[in-house]
Amino acid sequence: MDAGPLPRTDHEEAAPAAPVPFRELASWFLPWIIGAALCVIILLGLWTASAAPDSGTYALGFAASGVALLALAVEIKAALDGTRLEFFVATETGLVLLLVLLTALAVAGLILAARSDSVAVEATGYALFVASLVLGFWNLKRYYDRRDLEGLG
Repeated sequence: MDAGPLPRTDHEEAAPAAPVPFRELASWFLPWIIGAALCVIILLGLWTASAAPDSGTYALGFAASGVALLALAVEIKAALDGTRLEFFVATETGLVLLLVLLTALAVAGLILAARSDSVAVEATGYALFVASLVLGFWNLKRYYDRRDLEGLG
């Protein structure tokens, strides 16, 4: 015996739900997307190491997997703690320290590219150089933009 739909009460006939803002949707899905991308990098690094024609490519495959695994662990910890990872520095001391470390990485990348016999290692050295430069200048720009917005400049 089907009695049909139940009658609605007054509180169920309230205004329709507002759409969820894009930033909130991004905060829900971005950790999952980053985690999936890191898992793919781990698998690709291990695959590269297993099919490596030389010892340099073998080491790079394992290094990429190890770094991606470490990044995945940090991402999972941040998600479980309910915090958000920030890739930009907020203090002047942090900026100077980051720029020194990125400069050292850039020089190491150039040395790695210059002394390698493998095409993969050479490309990785150049990629490390370019990534260090981009991250350094990006942090510089964000630091001074934030400083200008706060009126400290």
